[in-house]
Amino acid sequence: MAATYIEVSATKIEAMMSQAGFSELSVPGCAERVFVRQHHVHSKVQVRVYTSLNRTSNTLRDVGKDRMRVTAFYTDGSEKNYNDVSRFLFGAKGVNRASGEQDGDAAMSAVLDRLLERMREVYALINKAPRCPKCSEPLREACSKKKGPNHKRPYTSCLKHGCGHFQWIDRVKDHA
Repeated sequence: MAATYIEVSATKIEAMMSQAGFSELSVPGCAERVFVRQHHVHSKVQVRVYTSLNRTSNTLRDVGKDRMRVTAFYTDGSEKNYNDVSRFLFGAKGVNRASGEQDGDAAMSAVLDRLLERMREVYALINKAPRCPKCSEPLREACSKKKGPNHKRPYTSCLKHGCGHFQWIDRVKDHA
């Protein structure tokens, strides 16, 4: 059976977000509705859910552009507007609105269940995120994009404005 795209009601998404403790966040330059919840231990870390609901029409994006995403952002609060100082930490696998076996309410519930599972995954990853040895804020793992001898070399850096912690991650194969 071919996969079919599922219409998920804005009301159902709003209800799920509210029940999970999320509130709506206005993200400058973002055309979709975003919901946010502060982490219970790390108050400067937010879980954000990008719903693919258009902010003005409250309709879902077209097929092929409809993936819902769950991400973690660090906001250090150095500015009055958190949106201006948010730094991406990581994200979970996107949630597509497709169903191969179900239809109607069962299919919509399956999509929302997958979204809730991604929200839980991101929350759990925040709990496990490595911390900066200088200030105890979350570290971001990334790879160098600069051309040269360190191109694609992994590193960690602190997300807190002004901390400056940076460390190369030694590759296991280099020490084998």
